[in-house]
Amino acid sequence: MAVVRACESYHRAQGGRAAHQPMVAAGRFDLNRTGSLRVLFDRETGRGPSAQFVAVRDRYMARLRDRYRRVDLEILIPLTDQGEHPAMLLEQVFVPQHVRADPPPVEVPREVWRRLAEARQGEDAHLPEQVERVNLEGALRAYRDRPCRAVLEVLAEAAARKLVLLGDPGSGKSALARYLLLALAAAGEPGGGTDADAAGEGADAGAAESGRHAAGALVPQGLRGYLPLLVELRTYAESQARAGHGVTFLDLIDHLHSTEDVGLPRSVLEPFLDGGNPALIIFDGLDEVFEPRLRAEVTSQIEGFAARYPQVRVVVTSRVIGYRRQLLDGAGFGHWMLQDLDADQVRAFATGWYARSCPGEPAQAARLRDRLLAAVAASAAVGELAGNPMLLTILAIIGRRQELPRDRRSVCEHAVAVLVEHWDVNRHLRDERINVDLLDKQDKLELLQLVARHMQDAPAGLAGNHVPGPSLIDWFRDYLEQRFNLSADRSVPAARAMLAQFRERNFILARFGSEVYGFVHRAFLEYLAAGDLTRRLNNLDLTPEQVLAVYDQHWHDPAWAEVLLLLTGMIPDRLATQAITRLLAADPHWRLRPHVPRHLLLALQATTEIRKTAALTPHAPALTRALTTLLEETNRREQRHKKPALSEAIDRLTPHLTGVFGPTWLAGDIYQNWYYRSSYPFTGTSLDIYTAARTAATIHTRLTSHDLETLRRATTDPHWATREAAVKAIAEGWAHDDGTLPLLRNRATTDTTWVVRRAAVGAIAAGWAHDDGTLLWLRVRATTDPGGVVRRAAVGAIAAGWAHDDGTLLWLRVRATTDSDGDIREAAMRAIVAGWAHDDGTLLWLRDRATTDPDWVVREVAVEAIAAGWAHDDGTLPLLRVRATTDPDWTVRQVAVEAIATGWAHDDATLPLLRVRATTDPDWGARREVVRAIVVGWAHDDGTLRLLRDRATADTDEDVRQVAVEAIAAGWAHDDGTLPLLRDRATADTDEDVRQAAEGAIARMVAG
Repeated sequence: MAVVRACESYHRAQGGRAAHQPMVAAGRFDLNRTGSLRVLFDRETGRGPSAQFVAVRDRYMARLRDRYRRVDLEILIPLTDQGEHPAMLLEQVFVPQHVRADPPPVEVPREVWRRLAEARQGEDAHLPEQVERVNLEGALRAYRDRPCRAVLEVLAEAAARKLVLLGDPGSGKSALARYLLLALAAAGEPGGGTDADAAGEGADAGAAESGRHAAGALVPQGLRGYLPLLVELRTYAESQARAGHGVTFLDLIDHLHSTEDVGLPRSVLEPFLDGGNPALIIFDGLDEVFEPRLRAEVTSQIEGFAARYPQVRVVVTSRVIGYRRQLLDGAGFGHWMLQDLDADQVRAFATGWYARSCPGEPAQAARLRDRLLAAVAASAAVGELAGNPMLLTILAIIGRRQELPRDRRSVCEHAVAVLVEHWDVNRHLRDERINVDLLDKQDKLELLQLVARHMQDAPAGLAGNHVPGPSLIDWFRDYLEQRFNLSADRSVPAARAMLAQFRERNFILARFGSEVYGFVHRAFLEYLAAGDLTRRLNNLDLTPEQVLAVYDQHWHDPAWAEVLLLLTGMIPDRLATQAITRLLAADPHWRLRPHVPRHLLLALQATTEIRKTAALTPHAPALTRALTTLLEETNRREQRHKKPALSEAIDRLTPHLTGVFGPTWLAGDIYQNWYYRSSYPFTGTSLDIYTAARTAATIHTRLTSHDLETLRRATTDPHWATREAAVKAIAEGWAHDDGTLPLLRNRATTDTTWVVRRAAVGAIAAGWAHDDGTLLWLRVRATTDPGGVVRRAAVGAIAAGWAHDDGTLLWLRVRATTDSDGDIREAAMRAIVAGWAHDDGTLLWLRDRATTDPDWVVREVAVEAIAAGWAHDDGTLPLLRVRATTDPDWTVRQVAVEAIATGWAHDDATLPLLRVRATTDPDWGARREVVRAIVVGWAHDDGTLRLLRDRATADTDEDVRQVAVEAIAAGWAHDDGTLPLLRDRATADTDEDVRQAAEGAIARMVAG
C-alpha cells in the first residue's frame, strides 16, 4: 500500500498518467527512477529521514532557490542599464562546462602553460623555482592528451566521490557550485520542483518553474537524491579567525541556518550524515583562504570531513594559482580542470541568454544571438575571450544594447568601460566621510593603468597579476597626491578607503584573498598595460623610440606577447609598422637555435592589429619571405620530430594569418611562386602532424579564395594538403553555388587521401545538414569509407547533428555492436552514453556491451557509463563485481574495481573483494591500483597494514611492492614493525626502485 500511496502522490504532483509512462514502457517499477518518487515512498513507509528532517530540508531547498536562482548581474551591467535588464535565472542560462582530468600538480596559470608549450625545446619558461621542468612538461603532454568530458557526467561517476575542480578567474567555478545546488534541489523535491511558491510571482514564477524542470532534468542519475550543501570557504575562514579556529563546517552550516535561513541545523544535519544518507557538499573557493597556514588547516579539515562521511560526495573548487594539491591528492581526491567554453557551448549560452532577456520576442532574441556569435567568430582573440563565462556574460550584456566590436582590443575596451563605471569610488569615499575631489572615468582608468604598469614592472612581471594591498595603497596615494595635489594626511586615508572597497566587493580589481589583489581577468591587465604605454606616448611622456624599445626588450617574453599585440593596434600605424620591421630582424640566426622564433611569430600576428592594411604595403615582401622561411623551418623540424613546439605555434598563428594573407595581399605572387616551387616536399605519411603543409596550403587557397574555378582545380591537385585546403575553402566561401555540394560529395568518396575525404565529410555535415539526402549519405560514408578516421567522423557528425532523428539511436547501436573497427564501436558507444542516457533501453544495452563486446575499450566505456549513470540501480553492483573478477582485460577489471571502491565503500562485501583482487589478480597494474584503493578508503581497517606488509614482500611485481612500501611509510610510520620492514626492503628487495623507496622512507623517519 505504501507503494500505491507514493505513486498516487507522485501521479498528482506530476499532473497526469504520463508521469509513469517511462516505467510502463520499461516494463518494471523503479523507485529510484526519480528522486521525488523515492522521497514520497520513504515518507509513506517511514524508511526515509525523520519528519523533522524532511520539514527542515524542504524549507532549506526552498531557501536555496530563493538565494541562488538569480544571476548576479549588478557588477556586470552598465549603470545606465540598471533596472532595464531582465532578471536572469541561473537554471535557464547556465551551460555546464567541460573538464579535463589531472592537471599537472603545480599552480601554474594558463599563460604559463602557453609559455611552456612554446619554450619546450630549451628556452627559459620562467617557471616557479620549485617546479621541475622535465616533470612538468611530461605532465602537460599527458594532460593535453586526455579527453574533455562533461562536468556533470564526471561529478556523477561512482569513482568521483571526492574531487577538486580547478579553474581560472571567471571560468564559472562558483556558478557551477550554485547550479548544482539548484539542480539537486529541483531533482530531489517531491513533484520535481513544480511548486512555484518559492520562485516568485507572475512571469518570474513560470520562468522559475521551467528553469527548475530544466535544471532537475540535467542532473545525472548518479546524483539524484543527494542533499546539496555549500560551504563558501572565504566565509568559513573569516568565522575561523573570529572564533579562534574552533568552528567546524557543520557549525557554519548551522550558523547560516540560524542567521540567514540558508543552512541546516546541526542537530538535524549531523544525524543525517552519520546515518549514511547521501549528500553532496561543495567547498567553494579554497584559493580565497589566502593565509597559507589557515589554508592548510582548512584543506586538512576537508580531507577529514570526507573521511568521516564516506558516503558524502565532496567537491572542492579553487583557482589554479595558490592551490596546493598534495594533501587532497594523497587523500584520493581526483583533480579536474574546467575548460573554456567551446563554440557549441557559447552558442547555447547566447541562445538561452537572449531568449530570457527578450521574453516574447523570439526574432529579436535570434538576431542578438547571431550578432554576438558573428562577433565571436570574426576574431580568434574575441573567441578566446568568449570562452571565459564571465567575459562572455559581459559580451552578451553589451550586445543587447549595441553592435559588438569584432576585435579583442575593442571588446576589452567596452568591458573595462563597464567595470570602471561600476567602480563607484567617489560614493565610497563620501560614505567614509573622506573629502577629496571627484575621480572621473578617465582618472579611474589612469589609476588602473598605473596599477598595471607596476604589476608588469614587479619581479613576477605580467605573469603575476597579483599585488599586495600595501603596494596598492602606496600607488593610490601617489596618484591622488600628484593628480589632486593632496597632502599625505588626506591621500593616505583616501587610498586606504579605496582599498577597503575591494575587500567588500570585486570590481575590475578583485581581492584574491587576505591582502592580495589582482585584476578579475588577465585580459584586463594586458589591455590596461598596453593602454598605459599608449597614453604616455600620446602625452609625450614616452618618445616613439622608447616605445620601440619596449618591443626590443620584451619580444622574447611570452607573458608580454598580448600586451605588444594590443599596443600595436593602439599606437599610430606608422610606428606600429616600424615595430613589426624591427621584430622581423630581431634574431637573424634563429634557425640555428632549437627553440621557437617568437620574434617572427609576434611580427606576423602583429600585422592583424594594423588598422589600415595599406600601411603594410611597403613591408609585404619582407613579411611574405619571413612567413615562407618560417614554414620551411617548421617543415624541416616536423620531418625530424613528431610534433615540435614550432608546429603548435604555427597552429595558433594560422587563423590570424588568413585574415591578412588574402586576395588583396600585394605580395601574393611572391608567396604563390614559393608555394608552387616548394609545397611538394611538404608531405609525409602521418598526415595529421604536418602543420607546415596544412598552413602553407591554407594560405595558398586563401590568396585565391575569390576565384572558384581556381579552387575547383585545386581539389584535384597532386598534393593532399592543397586538395584539403581547397575543399575547406569552397565549403566556406561558396556554399550557395549549385556545384559545391556535388563537388564535395565527389571528393568525399573518390579522393585517395583520407584527410581530404574527412574534410569533405565534415563540411557537408556542417553546411548541408538540412539537405534531405545528407543523413543517408553520411550513414553510407560511416559504413563504407575505407578509412577508419573518416568513418568515425561520419559517426560523430550523425550523433551530433541528427540526435532527434528517430533512427539515429538504433543506427548507433548497430554501429556499436557490428562495426569491424573497434574505434568506431567506441565512438558510437560514447555518443549513445552522452546523448541517450535517459532512454529506457540504454542501460540494458550497456550491460550487454559490458559483458559480450569483444573489444576491451568498448567494455570499459560501458562499465564506466553504468557505474556513473546507474549507481542506484540494483543490478549495477553485481555487474561490476562480475567484471572486476572475470573480465579478460585488466583495464576493464581495474575500472570496475575502482568504481566499486569509491561508490560502494560501505557495502560489507567491498573490502573483502578488494583484498582478493589485490592478491590474486593476474595483472600487476590491476593489483597496484587495488592496493591504492584500499589505502585510500580503508586505512583505519585493522587488516590493511597486514595486507600491505604482505604485498610489500610477497608480490611478484616491483611496482606493487613499491606502492605498498610507500603506503606503509606514509601511514604507519609510528608502528613498531614499520622500520624493521623498511630496512629489510632496503637491503633484500630485488628491485632498485623498491630499495630506494625504502631507503628514502627510512631517511625521512630518522630526520623527523
